[in-house]
Amino acid sequence: MKKTLNIILAVSALFAFTACGNPNQSADDAAKQAEVQKQVDDLKEQVSKLKDDQDGVEHKPVAKTEVKTDVKPVEKNVVPTDAEPTKISGVALHIANIIEIANLADKNGEKEVVQDIASITIDTPKDQANLSGDGVTFTGTLSAGATKIVAKSSADNDPYVLQSFKAGSTKFTYKAALAFKNLKIGKNTFEFTATFKDGTTKTATVTINFSK
Repeated sequence: MKKTLNIILAVSALFAFTACGNPNQSADDAAKQAEVQKQVDDLKEQVSKLKDDQDGVEHKPVAKTEVKTDVKPVEKNVVPTDAEPTKISGVALHIANIIEIANLADKNGEKEVVQDIASITIDTPKDQANLSGDGVTFTGTLSAGATKIVAKSSADNDPYVLQSFKAGSTKFTYKAALAFKNLKIGKNTFEFTATFKDGTTKTATVTINFSK
């Protein structure tokens, strides 16, 4: 705003100076000079008034709005972790230990019982029996809990798992013959080994004399 007013004053003053700077001016020029001077004076008055109005304006600083930030932080619920174990949990642990020990004792006791009662015997033929013919049928008895029986003959010394035996059964049969090559003329020894569910093994042996 001030810059604009200064420009107006400068232009007006220059115009007035040009008009009155010629000494050979006529009466008409003198009249024009007077009119111009009057316009300059009016402009000065307006400029002065505008300047006074501008200087009278108070420039108050804009008040800053203060934002309150005193918000209290949210308190977290703290759960104490130093609680001592209750007597009930201690008793429960003790009971659990007793049950575990009892179960272990039962398992060990069961294994010992199985080992004590596990058995296998050859019912027929009798040991050192003298037999003849085309073959021999062996029968036997064993305690419950057997999972398999393996027979082995001295004629071929080849272990054979009895296919006719059913796990858990207490009876078994086995056939030997010259044609099967698990029997020979003369002395023959047969081994029958039973395996029980806990891994225990029991063996029964019988020897026969075979002739044609």
